Amino acid sequence: MSPGFCRRCASPLVPGVPEGEDRPRLQCPACGHVEYQNPRVRAGCLAGCGSGTAVLRTVLVQPGERLQSAALRALGASLPEDDLALYCAITDRGAGEVSLVFRSLAGLLGGRGGQEGESVPQWQSALLEQFEADLHRPDVPVYTAEFNGGRLLLAVVERS
Repeated sequence: MSPGFCRRCASPLVPGVPEGEDRPRLQCPACGHVEYQNPRVRAGCLAGCGSGTAVLRTVLVQPGERLQSAALRALGASLPEDDLALYCAITDRGAGEVSLVFRSLAGLLGGRGGQEGESVPQWQSALLEQFEADLHRPDVPVYTAEFNGGRLLLAVVERS
C-alpha cells in the first residue's frame, strides 16, 4: 500500500523519476521529499531434521538484529553463529522481500519441520528441493535467486 500524502508536509504525492534515479518513485512537489518503499528483509536457515528431511524456516529480521541471529531464531536452534554458511540470497518482488538463507554446518538437528507464526514464502519448497540435492555434492554452491511468477530462478555464485 502506497502512501498518498507527504510525511513531511502532508501535500499529495505524485509519481515521477527523481533526479539521479532510474525508476519512478512517489515524491512531493511541495517540499521535494521522495517516498522510498524498501523491501522487508527475511532471514532463514536450512538444516537436516530428525526425520531425515531438510527443514527451512524463515523470519522477518527485526531492526538492529544480525542476520545470523535471525536465522538461528527462525530455526529455533542453540548453535553458534559461525556454524552458519550463506546458501542463497533471494529477491521476491511480488512479496516485496529480500531473503538471506543460511545453511547449518552442524548437520542434523532434533525436532520437526515446519514453521510457526510466520507466513511461509512461496519459494520455500523449490529451495528445499535444491538443498536436498546439494547435500550430496562435495562442494555446496552459494546461489542468488529470483522468485518470479511461481518459479525460483537460481544462479550459482560460488562453490564452497
